[in-house]
Amino acid sequence: ANALVKAAPDGYQDDTRRMLRELGEVWNSYLRGQVILSLIMGAAMYVMATVLGIPNALFLAIFAGLMEFIPNLGPALAMVPAATIALFTSSTTIEPLSGFAFALVVVLVWTVLQQTEAVVLIPRIVGDSLNLHPFVVLVAVLGGISVGGIFAVLIAAPVVASMRLIAQYVYGKLTGREVFPVARKTARQARRERRPVLVRFGDY
Repeated sequence: ANALVKAAPDGYQDDTRRMLRELGEVWNSYLRGQVILSLIMGAAMYVMATVLGIPNALFLAIFAGLMEFIPNLGPALAMVPAATIALFTSSTTIEPLSGFAFALVVVLVWTVLQQTEAVVLIPRIVGDSLNLHPFVVLVAVLGGISVGGIFAVLIAAPVVASMRLIAQYVYGKLTGREVFPVARKTARQARRERRPVLVRFGDY
């Protein structure tokens, strides 16, 4: 990093230092968030598979955790082996469940887990570190599949976010506008600012 800053033209050292810091924040936030989501959703799959009596619960949990590293498509793919196993087996804990009914229950339960992840977990764990529209992320993932295989899929989202950051800098320099994003507030800071004064008094 220091070498890049020193190699920057005169007058651009500070911008280079800030750019490297912003890029590092994007990648660190993304990787940290994905690891946490992977652990949480892997554990959720294990609990779900155990309670519903799906065979190979540990395998399904590991697969679900790994699929979290594929944005948008990963959680849906994690449901496929669980539903497929349920379709051709019977529940080991709930005797009446088997075949199509068993698979349907698995799909419904996993859909609820996915929606909970999307609404509750992702905003709080990953937050706005990438600030990309889901459609943009999906296009990036599909592009990664066609261009670079699984590795490109894994890094597609942060790469697009990094490219946007660089493009924003170039555009800002050309037009005389702000070249770096305004500092983002954490969710806790935003909640505190929305609280009444008497409630906020307890924060100090």
